Amino acid sequence: MPEVYNNLVYMDDTFEICWDIVDEKVTEIALHKNCKTIDSHTFSYLENLDKVVLNKNLQYISHSAFKNCKKLKNINLEDTKVEEIGVDAFINCASLEK
Repeated sequence: MPEVYNNLVYMDDTFEICWDIVDEKVTEIALHKNCKTIDSHTFSYLENLDKVVLNKNLQYISHSAFKNCKKLKNINLEDTKVEEIGVDAFINCASLEK
């Protein structure tokens, strides 16, 4: 279960979460250092989400993981171990620049 503090969500290392559990008002998300996978639809439809802090151990972003996160501006994959990004992981992320 995620921990939410001031609209910032901290995901634990088990990462067994459905997207509809997360408060749709969340604006920022920081992944736990042990999280290696973002499951499909985990953060879909979080229309207020504008910042995601990934960790260096992240390896896989599943399909539609951030679908319709319309305010999401950037995702920095440079310091991660991401080997694969699923189909449509960032579909309809209209503000995504990088």
